[in-house]
Amino acid sequence: MPVKLLLKFRCSKPVRVSLLKPKTIHGLFFSLLSKEDGELFHKPSVKPFSLFFPVYFRSPERELSSFSVELNLLKNDLFPIVSRSLFLKNSGSFNVEGVEVELFSVRPVGLETYEGFLEKYTSVKDIVLDFTTPVLFKK
Repeated sequence: MPVKLLLKFRCSKPVRVSLLKPKTIHGLFFSLLSKEDGELFHKPSVKPFSLFFPVYFRSPERELSSFSVELNLLKNDLFPIVSRSLFLKNSGSFNVEGVEVELFSVRPVGLETYEGFLEKYTSVKDIVLDFTTPVLFKK
């Protein structure tokens, strides 16, 4: 059952968004988990989770004193693991690019069964592409 959590972080001083690269956000997430729990996320060849930090792509030069990261879990057995690490464990603060960052809020924003997800969204059979330069396709 897909679960979406919104993780909110507070910074000790403003940090430029461009410093919070996807690799940095990935590392920050894994620093919240215990070593054993982190290994469960790294074991499979297809990762059963995703992290989304939309501000990075929209406003890279902006400075933030707090930011949010969306965590999407795609396997049922991962939610208890993440819950234990995020809700019960005192995470403390972490150093990210020379700035102390603290997790201060975890909020579930979506919980849906796969069946409900499939009923809600229909497949699209047509794709429209606009090319700005000449394009050649070969079989």
